Amino acid sequence: MTDTLLELKQLSLSYGGVHALEDISLRLPSGGITGLIGPNGAGKTSLFNVITGFSRPSHGEVHYAGQRIDGLPVPQIARQGIARTFQNLRVFPGMTVFDNVSIGALSQQRFGWRALWSRKQHSAQAVSAATWAALRRTGLDGLAFELAANLSYGKRKYLEIARALALQPGLLILDEPAAGLNDSETAALADFLRQLSQQGLSLLLVEHDLSLVKKICDRVLVLSSGRLLAEGSPEQVMRDPAVITSYLGSEEA
Repeated sequence: MTDTLLELKQLSLSYGGVHALEDISLRLPSGGITGLIGPNGAGKTSLFNVITGFSRPSHGEVHYAGQRIDGLPVPQIARQGIARTFQNLRVFPGMTVFDNVSIGALSQQRFGWRALWSRKQHSAQAVSAATWAALRRTGLDGLAFELAANLSYGKRKYLEIARALALQPGLLILDEPAAGLNDSETAALADFLRQLSQQGLSLLLVEHDLSLVKKICDRVLVLSSGRLLAEGSPEQVMRDPAVITSYLGSEEA
């Protein structure tokens, strides 16, 4: 599909006198995997924060599925269809895998936490169904009643993704999903993310592992000093002289 799923219009974000993002305009098509790369401090996390509602832009607009979403509360943006994982895993170690994932499913329900204690059976059933579906997609259904504290680091990565999938998103935003994984775990993750894409989910990810980016991404965006430096296929971007100078050269150094 080539329909626009996410559109940023002249987006800027400033903290005092510091410009984290400057005049970014781009369109993210529906479907496929888009990689977001750039040196440390380029504005990648700031961009994710604006898209998902954790930061409000100083200027510009964010549109998702044709609706303007900048300025909306984080839970409302999540219910619109945007889910996110974090580089620093936000797992509750004292809770079971099932309960960790159900938090994501509950976020999709307008009843929220009240569904746990109320007699609204339909809502409770919807939460349970969404939780089990996310567990099956990530291969964690056999560990549903294991404490999250007992999971390996690699499994906790999938737990974070499962909780995001329980929101039943149209766009999944991943912050360095391969960080801390060994080569075999990274290869398995690549296959898993491609599978999600083939199932119709749109993915946007920040990743420093450029071999993974080249392997799975259909399109790559490059940020530098808060500005959009380049965009295109992985091959086009990796050959771009400006990208080589500002980012790839420093990576190789």
